[in-house]
Amino acid sequence: MIGYIHSHINRYEVPDSNGDGIPEEVKPIKMPSPGDVIKFLILLQNADNNGIPLSDVYGSMYSAVNDYTLKFTGDIQDVLANINNLRTLKNNKTLDKKYMEYFKKYKLNREKAFLKFLKNEIGIEGIRLFKINGKTVKEKFLNENGGVSSQDC
Repeated sequence: MIGYIHSHINRYEVPDSNGDGIPEEVKPIKMPSPGDVIKFLILLQNADNNGIPLSDVYGSMYSAVNDYTLKFTGDIQDVLANINNLRTLKNNKTLDKKYMEYFKKYKLNREKAFLKFLKNEIGIEGIRLFKINGKTVKEKFLNENGGVSSQDC
């Protein structure tokens, strides 16, 4: 297996950044971030370059709310064809801005926001999202109506 595990922490304060004397509150989104997705794609690229089965690659994000894991069942050529452009979009903050737009639009459904972001902005078929809750694992995916469906694993 090759992958990463990390956490998205709860809200926290940072020192005053706009000069009003009031500390700023940061509220992390407890879903995989654009950076998490790019790291996952880089792991897939590295696995492909080194003869490691893509089914052995994962990216996991843990939080106080939910835990999620990314897996891949698509065509590695889609990853290889898009990774450099996606890295550029991440580096110039374009992906971060679009990500935030999805979470504002679907603020009551983080899974829907993330899956729509994956589909429309990342655009690589076969990136799968799994929600882990204790001993229960469910794949989360967009259904035909654009809503989120689940399937037990």
